[in-house]
Amino acid sequence: PKIEPTPPRAMPADAVAEERGTSAPESPALVPGDWADKVARMGLSGVAGQLASHCTLDDIEGDRYRLCIARSFEYLVTERAKQRLNDAIDKLEGRPTRIEFRIADAVGDTPAVQKQRVSEALQADAEASIEADEAVQSLCSQFDAQVVPGSVRPRTDIEDNQ
Repeated sequence: PKIEPTPPRAMPADAVAEERGTSAPESPALVPGDWADKVARMGLSGVAGQLASHCTLDDIEGDRYRLCIARSFEYLVTERAKQRLNDAIDKLEGRPTRIEFRIADAVGDTPAVQKQRVSEALQADAEASIEADEAVQSLCSQFDAQVVPGSVRPRTDIEDNQ
């Protein structure tokens, strides 16, 4: 299906209010800055989950949510995925909403990009931890061994606060 890009987004209401020296209108439940958190809370899976993860929230105007997705992920914008995502936003918001997509050559910091960044940081930390471990260093020295590159994986079975 052909998807028509929407025109460039307008400034968010709080930025307009700040420029004018007035207070912003009451903030909606979803705002562009917390899209990744909302995507996680929606609990979508499959194509709809991928669609949400590869979008940024440009702005909210009334009941209309403008999402931006990179041209390279445009194939995710199917009618079924759009409907599932819209239903999830409706449920999260507690009211009916509409979603529109803008197709761009590149998009900002999507939930998928954020997740990849965290994954890479965890991987780097795991590798650094193994390299710095005295027991590992001792074993490598004693047996003339080395840690196989790419063999270290971060632990996923522990809580964040441990």
